[in-house]
Amino acid sequence: MFSDINITEGENMKKILSLFLILGTLVTLVSCGIAATSRNVPEKLVVSSNSDGNRVENGLFMSHEKSETDSSFLGYGINLVNHNQVNARNINITYPIFDLDKLSTQPLMKVYENSSEINNIEGSSMSEYIQNLETKFNLNAELKMFGKVDLKAGFTGSYSDKSNFMFKTVNINEQSYYFALQTNPNDYVSLLSERFINDAMELPIETLVKRYGTHILTSVTMGGGINLDYTISSNSQSSAASLSTAIDMSVRTWFSKASGSSSMDYREEAKKSDTNVSVNMKVIGGEAVGIFAEQDIIQKYPEWQKTIATSPALMGIKDSNSLFPIWEIVGMINDSSSAAQRRSAEIQKYFLKIGQENYSDLISQYSKEKIIFPSYIEEVSVVPEGSTETGSIQNITYKTGVIASQDKYKINLKFDSFTNTLPTINYIVTEGQEYVKINSNGVIVPDSKKINELNQPGVNVSVEINAGTTSKTIKLYIQKIHRIDFISNGGSDVKSINNIETGRIVYLAEEPKRLNYRFIGWYLDEELKNEYIFGTEVTSDLILYAKWERLLRVEFYDGVLLDKLMVTVRNGQSIAEVSTPIVKEGYRFIGWYIGKDLNEKYNFGDSVTRDLILYAKWERLLTVNFVSNGQSHAVINKIVSGTVIDKAINPQRYGYRFVGWYEDLSSTIEYNFETPITKDVTLYAKWEEKPKLTLTFEYRDNIRDNYILNNVLPESTVDLSSTPELSSVTRTGYRFLGWFYMYEDQERSLHGDRVYSNITVYAKWEKGNITVIYQGVNGNEHSNPIDISGNAIVGLKDANRVGYDFLGWYNESDERITQIEGKNIIESTVVTAKWAKSKYSIEYQLNGGTKGNNPSIFEYQEVLPLNEATKDGHNFAGWYKDSGLTVRIENTAGLTTSITVYAKWTVKQYNINYEINGGTNHSSNLSQYTYGQIQNFNAPSKFGYNFAGWYKDSSFTQSVTSTEGGNDHITVYAKWNPEVYQITYILNGGTNSSSNKSTYYYEQNEYFSYPSKSGYDFKGWYTDSNFSNRISSTTGIMGNITIYAKWEKTVVKDPDPVKYEYIYNSNGQIIGVYYPDSGITIWYE
Repeated sequence: MFSDINITEGENMKKILSLFLILGTLVTLVSCGIAATSRNVPEKLVVSSNSDGNRVENGLFMSHEKSETDSSFLGYGINLVNHNQVNARNINITYPIFDLDKLSTQPLMKVYENSSEINNIEGSSMSEYIQNLETKFNLNAELKMFGKVDLKAGFTGSYSDKSNFMFKTVNINEQSYYFALQTNPNDYVSLLSERFINDAMELPIETLVKRYGTHILTSVTMGGGINLDYTISSNSQSSAASLSTAIDMSVRTWFSKASGSSSMDYREEAKKSDTNVSVNMKVIGGEAVGIFAEQDIIQKYPEWQKTIATSPALMGIKDSNSLFPIWEIVGMINDSSSAAQRRSAEIQKYFLKIGQENYSDLISQYSKEKIIFPSYIEEVSVVPEGSTETGSIQNITYKTGVIASQDKYKINLKFDSFTNTLPTINYIVTEGQEYVKINSNGVIVPDSKKINELNQPGVNVSVEINAGTTSKTIKLYIQKIHRIDFISNGGSDVKSINNIETGRIVYLAEEPKRLNYRFIGWYLDEELKNEYIFGTEVTSDLILYAKWERLLRVEFYDGVLLDKLMVTVRNGQSIAEVSTPIVKEGYRFIGWYIGKDLNEKYNFGDSVTRDLILYAKWERLLTVNFVSNGQSHAVINKIVSGTVIDKAINPQRYGYRFVGWYEDLSSTIEYNFETPITKDVTLYAKWEEKPKLTLTFEYRDNIRDNYILNNVLPESTVDLSSTPELSSVTRTGYRFLGWFYMYEDQERSLHGDRVYSNITVYAKWEKGNITVIYQGVNGNEHSNPIDISGNAIVGLKDANRVGYDFLGWYNESDERITQIEGKNIIESTVVTAKWAKSKYSIEYQLNGGTKGNNPSIFEYQEVLPLNEATKDGHNFAGWYKDSGLTVRIENTAGLTTSITVYAKWTVKQYNINYEINGGTNHSSNLSQYTYGQIQNFNAPSKFGYNFAGWYKDSSFTQSVTSTEGGNDHITVYAKWNPEVYQITYILNGGTNSSSNKSTYYYEQNEYFSYPSKSGYDFKGWYTDSNFSNRISSTTGIMGNITIYAKWEKTVVKDPDPVKYEYIYNSNGQIIGVYYPDSGITIWYE
């Protein structure tokens, strides 16, 4: 949205370093430094230099050091939906987009572009600190899609209710080099991993973006940084501000690379002014060289700085071209197939919807500074002041340095004819030592500020340039901004797209909605002939018109229009067949028809060329009712016309025989069940009264031979009209074959024959064996016979069954029997075996334990669990069937005998936790002990302390020397006494201060007070008599020390006259005095 001011040298790096300050303030970068390892290099790197004299190394990706390329994350993706900062922490290294083997053969350029920068942000309150941070770096602390970043996290102390605080960040950034992948972007698709190709086409877009990110890293900057967050508190705001200045001077001294530079320590001033300072420090990149506190920076910074080149951290991207969208690569998959193109558009649409804002935030930090001119400015030219030359864009040559000059240039603006009032112009001022300033009245603007608005009083704007010794050239690019308005032609409103820079590309616009219309696209003209192609550069304001295609309506009617079934369709397309939408009681749905006459059925495969109303056609279903003896016997419903029905089940009527079904009540027309049904039908049952015939029974041999009949009919004759079935009779030792009669001198069975007259029937027999039916047993559980002769006596053998005890055989009267007598049985008899489940015992071998809640007896097939046993100091390891503990058992399942089980035990182990309190544990101290084991504790060690014993509690009241045969986890606490060291003062004739102590202990920061000596000025304490090593406190010292007082004879000089200036108010009254030598101002009350 901005025009470009392209600074030809140095400015890009300043923007990158400025971003590092932001990153250092907001998050701690995760340095993925990998120990430098050599690998086989297929070809040597080609070394050259660029126009700025920087060393350049060109070669294949694999030719560069693996530790450097690994930590650069080239070929991986960054998710700009969830993040707007590029660092190692925000990259998912599990899912590279490029195949790393393919990437290794690609050309890669490494440029050694070293830069260092120290930045400072401060505020007297947290809100002021955040405001200054946002103002300096154009940063919104509310990071989109990522939540609020807690800027307070780097500071210590309770600052919410204090007024005399100062919050300060000093950030040191070092860039060593940058990497740039030299592969043609059109060839990126050939580098994709197979996993990414599959996931890109298959995964849900949200999952794809979370896994691979939205943009591929193709060029990155590498280096390191140190971030210091100070919290300053004082009784006065002026003391806090003064100390903030002292910290600036101290830190810049610490980071100075000049040998022999004097060391300034703000802590001396803090002590004198009774000001408290706390600091948090973060080190990003480089190797661990021992920078743990501020004091380490003085000695260790040059060493750490050298390690950044070999163990760098990812610090950011090189410029706005360092990020390549994944959707553009996805669109190239499978030779840019239609499926890949659709997928590409879907991913882009998703990103533009929820990720574009983060992308803009990020890219704006790498973009060149620009001046924005609104679209109502028609022409712009840049000319030297006083020149009448006109033109578009000018090169401006100026000199670098810090001396201000009055070389000025004008920006001439020509407004369009519609602008009635002078507008407001928003712009950004380039910051740094080389800068461009826009000013309308000649006032120099400080380079540390950003002006947000400039009220334009005329058509000329001055450009003020710094002057120095070296000439530089900048090019001032000025672009218009445009907007796109949308006329939806009857559709829903679409918001305008504003603030589009000339040359920028708009990829998509919102689609409007319109009932019964299909949106075709956006067109440049009202006649809708010239379609606008999104994805092209915008060079002017645009008005786009929506083009629509009217959709045809197909409606469905069944007494009323069925709105829920209505569909719209493009002209010439067909619609899918609608399944039966409604139910109509007593009717069958036939289909949808054209016209109310229901003569032409609609073919759903036909093309729709006009609006249609389709009508539902129904067919009434038929019913057949079966009536018997005046009552409904059966009903068949929902019969489709032309269907042949089956007969109903024959009804029953006492004393009558069913003849058939008839169409009339008089039973004159019998119904033909092969005739199709074409109307509702009622059918009537026809009956015929049964004849009254008499049967006379003759038993033959039963009476003459005096045999006993077991089931004799009650009478010797029977009426067939009342007894449709005859009973069977039995005879001991014989099998009844049925009732028979003689017809025409032939024997015929009565069963199934019709009887037309009174007849005599007789029983027919067949002599045979007796059948014994055994119940309650399986075939293999006994050996008793099944068939026996009618006169036999057979003894019964006991049955056998696994898991059961046999109780005996029982007859049909539930009496126990031991034999079967055939003479008392007719044709067969039933005997039943009775059983009881077997019971078994369990014996427990506990080896010193207690069996607990475990069973002693169980029945066959009863599954009882074997529960855990208990034993002091042991863990139960299971029950086993054998004393060797090899065959495990957990329950009684499958057991068919009594059993002995054996308990297995393991000795319990307990943890020993050592609270060392800053010390180092003895290597012989065990972390565990077993039940009953007595483990003595060895003494740990701690630098500067004497060990005072182990204790059971953190209050050190119960001492302990061993595990003492315990049976639980234990924690022991180490007690320490600090070592006490002697301080010897060599005063050289002076008198020591009473506040100076004679002893100190390790880590005690004891500051030395000044001694006194008449006629001498004290010049400090030293650790040697030659006064070469100055010391102010015991900080960082261990052991007995001797310190020496240094004196200089007091020189008395005549005082110089004090220089001062009076300060007057508008009435000429003196209101204060200013002392220029000291810079102090005293105000009168």
